[in-house]
Amino acid sequence: MKYPRIGVVGAGGLSSRQIYPNLAHAGLKLAAVCDLDHARAQAKAEQYGGEVYTDFDHMLAETKLEGVILCVGPEFHCAGALKALEAGVNVYTEKPPALCAQDLRPVVELARAKKLVAMTAMKKRYAEVYRRAKQFIDSPEFGTPQHLQMLRVSTIAWKNTSPRSDHLLDYGVHNIDVVAWLFGPVKSVEARTVEKKVYDITLQFQSGAIGGLSFVERPGTPPSEDLEITGSNGWMSVRDQSQFRVASGGKIIEIRDPNFTTAGGDGGAVTGHRTELEAFAAALRDGTRPVSHIEESYRTMCIYDAIVRAVASGDTEAVSE
Repeated sequence: MKYPRIGVVGAGGLSSRQIYPNLAHAGLKLAAVCDLDHARAQAKAEQYGGEVYTDFDHMLAETKLEGVILCVGPEFHCAGALKALEAGVNVYTEKPPALCAQDLRPVVELARAKKLVAMTAMKKRYAEVYRRAKQFIDSPEFGTPQHLQMLRVSTIAWKNTSPRSDHLLDYGVHNIDVVAWLFGPVKSVEARTVEKKVYDITLQFQSGAIGGLSFVERPGTPPSEDLEITGSNGWMSVRDQSQFRVASGGKIIEIRDPNFTTAGGDGGAVTGHRTELEAFAAALRDGTRPVSHIEESYRTMCIYDAIVRAVASGDTEAVSE
């Protein structure tokens, strides 16, 4: 199997936990590491391989790459993606892909013009339980989508002083993205917040289905994430992105209740951290379109923008593209 050559920009905490350790497992070859801190980049290169750079432009010019992973602040995601695409290199950025949809539009257009892959690490689209939920929603056993409700509880006290510390942009964008993937395009939203610590969001889907998202900040308690989906023929309950119950025709037809011991842990598929990298590798090898392609991320950011407007206005806001 061919291992596409990639460069990673960023050698901080997130990339150290979720990117570098999963690269080889996902079928990617690390050819270059870039970070403003030379020592950090050097440490990653010594551990995982690749040339060391502190300048992104130099890395693009001097190393033969098939793809670039941008694991830095969202302020650089668009600028970095545009540079990579202009150089003829496919690109994968961490979430959020931009600060707003308008900023992301040039990336969408350039990727389309260059016929290159541009994707965002919207991990929940690649998580096992949500892939199963999508499969169920698209089946006759589920029927017509009617209602969706998701609650996510964070143990972090969000500072909300920068894009990286913003509760809605850095934390909620994953859930905004996955509900739109599961139930389809969102037509309009209503949203309220209490000091950016709690968000309550009402969704009207273009299909006619309705639903909601709730984000709660609860420092000192374990994080949690619950999803309930209801169709005309069935329903599914998901607990903490691992356990689920599936029912159709009034009967439970599937149960998943995993036991994550030291010997049987996540492995990167439960959270989606490894499987999203596998999708990038597949896209580079054979052109397979990832489910979190930049055009999908753009639609997610349009929903995010509408939520921000709804919080400010107190009114129903249309999701416009």
